[in-house]
Amino acid sequence: MPVLRTSVSATVGVLFTLLTVPYAVASPDEAVLSASPFADFMNDARVGIELGMENFRWQEFDSKGVRLLSEHGPRYGFGGLLDNLGRETPGVLAVFSARHYRGRVEYDGQDSMQGRFLATNSIYGGYEVEAGGGYRFMPYPQTSAIDF
Repeated sequence: MPVLRTSVSATVGVLFTLLTVPYAVASPDEAVLSASPFADFMNDARVGIELGMENFRWQEFDSKGVRLLSEHGPRYGFGGLLDNLGRETPGVLAVFSARHYRGRVEYDGQDSMQGRFLATNSIYGGYEVEAGGGYRFMPYPQTSAIDF
């Protein structure tokens, strides 16, 4: 008879953007003449480099609530991003990011073949790719530290 399993996963981490550099392919006057959404995006684009660490935790339970396994430990990551979230005029907002993570995670659980308790370490590694978007309907407010 199959065992019903439920999973609980939690990741808490800190991701630092080490560097964000404006990236422009056209002057504002040239951007007005361009009808390409890509050119419009790139005119306000920023490129970022990220570095961080997260505390990873994964648990599985059977149908009676008995914990079958737990995995936990630090994972380290690095990646990059491209966005135009600093755009000040109305238009499309977008963000694209990619990240690689890796870390040694402790495994406390059962041997899946014989159900015996097993404690060991696993090397976790993987990639995350994310994209998001929106639209700015009103101009971004122009403020500075000296505006009262």
